Amino acid sequence: MELVVSVKNLEFSYLGSHEKVLRGISFEVHEGELIGVCGPTGCGKSTMFMCLNGLIPHWIKGEVTGEVRVKGLNPQERTIPEMSQVVGMVFQNPETQLFTPAVEREVAFPLENLGIPQKEIKERIDEALEWVGIPHLRKKSPEDLSGGQKQLVAVAATLAMRPSILLLDEPTADLDPVGAEQVLNVIRNLNEKYGITVMIIEHRVDELSEFADKIMLINEGQIVKFDEVHKVFSDWDLVEKVGVRAPRVTESVVKLQRFGIFNKIRGSKMPITVTEAARVYSQLFSKESEINVRDMEKLKKLPAHSFERKKRIDRSKPILSVKNLTFVYPDGTKALNDVSLDIYEQEFIAIIGHNGSGKTTLCKHFLNLLTPTKGEVFVCGNNTKGMKVSRLAEDVGYVFQNPDHQLFADTVKDEVAYGPLNLKMPEEEVLDRVKRSLEVVGAEGLWDEYPRALSRGQRQRVATASTLAMASRILVLDEPTTGQDQRGLKRIMDLILRLNEEGRTIVMITHDMDLVAEYADRVVVMAQGKIIADGPPEEVFTQESILKEANLKPPRINRLARLLTEYGIPQDVTVTDQLISSVAHTLFKRIAG
Repeated sequence: MELVVSVKNLEFSYLGSHEKVLRGISFEVHEGELIGVCGPTGCGKSTMFMCLNGLIPHWIKGEVTGEVRVKGLNPQERTIPEMSQVVGMVFQNPETQLFTPAVEREVAFPLENLGIPQKEIKERIDEALEWVGIPHLRKKSPEDLSGGQKQLVAVAATLAMRPSILLLDEPTADLDPVGAEQVLNVIRNLNEKYGITVMIIEHRVDELSEFADKIMLINEGQIVKFDEVHKVFSDWDLVEKVGVRAPRVTESVVKLQRFGIFNKIRGSKMPITVTEAARVYSQLFSKESEINVRDMEKLKKLPAHSFERKKRIDRSKPILSVKNLTFVYPDGTKALNDVSLDIYEQEFIAIIGHNGSGKTTLCKHFLNLLTPTKGEVFVCGNNTKGMKVSRLAEDVGYVFQNPDHQLFADTVKDEVAYGPLNLKMPEEEVLDRVKRSLEVVGAEGLWDEYPRALSRGQRQRVATASTLAMASRILVLDEPTTGQDQRGLKRIMDLILRLNEEGRTIVMITHDMDLVAEYADRVVVMAQGKIIADGPPEEVFTQESILKEANLKPPRINRLARLLTEYGIPQDVTVTDQLISSVAHTLFKRIAG
C-alpha cells in the first residue's frame, strides 16, 4: 500500500512557550488505513493533526522541527487551501466550522470554493447528508440545531469534499450512542469503499476499537505505542498508565485476571468487542474444572452484585417540578410536548435520549433560560414565571454542553469568581471558593490562564468549577464529561457523586450509558420531546423497545451479560464490577456444588 503520511522526529512548541507540545513524533500511515488516536487531554493529539493539514504553522504560530509529508506534500510549504484538497479535518468543536444560514449551504460552501460544478455539488450535498442521516435538516439553520446535529453537519461538509485523508477530532463527542455508531459506520464505509485514509481522535474507545485498524497512544507529546488494536489493549499496564478509557469488556477480563482467572486466554486475542468477550467467557464457564482451590478462595471473598439503593429519598415534596410543559421554538419546532416531571432532593438523575429529543431544552427551563410556551416550572417551591435568571442561579447551577457558552472572563480565576462575586460574598470567601473549586476539578494550575485558549477538556473543567463555586442546591450538568480523558472523567464524576452524597440534587444530561449505569439512581428517557421511560438504570436498560425509540443502546457490559445468561449471569448487570462478582460467584457455586 502507498505511504500517505510520513512523520519523522516532529517537535512543536507554541509561540511564546518554551515547552514542547510534541516531542520526537515519528510514524507512518498507509493508504486505506483507519487509525485511532488516543491519549489524555493536552497530550498533543490535536496539535499533531494541525501539523498534518498545515494549520500549523500557517494559522497557529510556533516553532516546528522535523519532517512531515502528506501525500508527498510538505504542509509547511503549501497553503492551507492546497492542503485542504488532500486533508479534510473535522474539528473538536463543530461551531468553529459552521457559519452559513442553512445546513445545505454549509455543505456546499467548501465545494464552491474548490470550483466544483453546481450539478456535482448538489449530488454531493444529497449524498453527504444521507450518509450522516440528516437529509431532513438541510433547510435548517445550524444555529437552531443541537450540539450533536451540528457535529453531523460538520462531518457532512468535510465528507462532501472527498479528501484523500480525513482527520477527525472527536467527531462523536456530542452524539447519542446510535448516532456515534452511525457516524463511525459512515467513516468506515468511506474508508472501505473509497479508500480514504482516516485518523480519528477519540476518548470513546469502546466504539473506536471496533472500527480502527490500529491504535496510536500518545502521552506527554510522545507516541508510546502504535499497533494493531488487540495488541495495544493487551498491554494493560501501559493503557492504565496513559489514562485511556479502554473498552469495558476488556477491562472486565483484565480485572478477573488479577484475581487469578483468565491468566491465559487460550487461542484468543484480548477481547475488545462484546462478541469476542462472550466467546472468552464461554471458554471459562466450559472449563471451570481448571480453576483450583486457591482461586475458589479468592472468589469467595468477592461481594455478590447488588442493585440495592442505599440512599433514602424523601418523595413528599419535589425540589424541582415540571408540569405539562410545552415549548415551541420560533421556527415552529415543538421541542417539548406536555412534559411533566418531579425531581426530589438528593436524587442523582440522568436524562438520556437521542440528539434533539428535548433534553437540553427541558433543563434550560429550570433557570428560565427559556420561557414555557405552555405549562409551569417550580424550583424549590417557587414558580419560575417572571423570576430572574440571576435569582434562580442561587438554587440551580448549570454547566452547559459547550463550555464556550459560559466562558467570557480574561483569566480562569476571574471566570470562577464571577458567580460568587455577583452574590455579594466577601472577597476572602470568593477566593476560597475559587481555589477549592479549581482543585476538585483538577484545574488548579490554570489560575491565570485565558479560558478560551485551553483545550476542550480543560475548558469543561473550568466551566464546571465556575458552577460549583456557586454552591447551588441543584446542579444541572449538560454532557459534563465531553472531551475528558479517563482521569478527568473519573475526577469529575467522583466529584459529582460526592456532591450528591453531601446533599446536592444532580441532574445530568449524557450520552454515556456507562456513566448512567455506574452513577445514576434514576434514568429519564426522552424521545421526540416527551418522556418515554423513568426508572432505575437496571430496569430502563432492559427495555429494548424504549431504547430503540430513543436511539440508545445499553452499556456493553449489559449486552455482554445478556449473552451469558445461560451460564447464570443476571441480565440486569450493567457495570463492570457487577459482572465480575456475578461471574466469580457463579463459578464458585458451580464448582462448589
